[in-house]
Amino acid sequence: MDALPTEQDANTGTGPTVLERIIGWFGVPGILAVIILMLHTVLNALMRKTPAGSLHGTLEYGGYWYMTMICMLGLVWAQQKGEHIDARLVFDRVPRPVQREFELFSHAVTFALCAAFAVFGWFEALDKMEIGATAGVSGVIIWPAVFFVPFGFALIAIQIVLNFLRLLRTRSGANAAADRSEEGLVHDVLS
Repeated sequence: MDALPTEQDANTGTGPTVLERIIGWFGVPGILAVIILMLHTVLNALMRKTPAGSLHGTLEYGGYWYMTMICMLGLVWAQQKGEHIDARLVFDRVPRPVQREFELFSHAVTFALCAAFAVFGWFEALDKMEIGATAGVSGVIIWPAVFFVPFGFALIAIQIVLNFLRLLRTRSGANAAADRSEEGLVHDVLS
């Protein structure tokens, strides 16, 4: 399952980088987590009718492990595929050159937020690891799952940087092509 080119790749004619292909593979554990969550929940419901009773910690595993993995890796995968919702109310109404500036600015702000969440999440995960966090009285160990948060936001931040660099590269390429076109026009007029 290769990472598919994003909309930006189609515009530039370049395929995904090796790093983007690696990041694309992180959607697979998220998909598996959805399947395992469903199986775990169904098995728990069926086991309630048996003398053995329900499975221990189903709610905790679902909430702390599966859902964290599904959400964070789902966000990473959606970012890579360009499947996030865009609210382009103002963006489509401004001139084309200003749209590029908006895109660059939004990439910078998004990177700053994702990097901040990754750093904060990393220290929070280290704190949870140090105290050996569990899900209350059930005793289900949850501290390893907390590492999905900084890991996911770090991957999104990396994707934002790659998109930012691609946007700069296509912008400078488009400007260079426009300059060459104008130079050719001036040369034709002068000759």
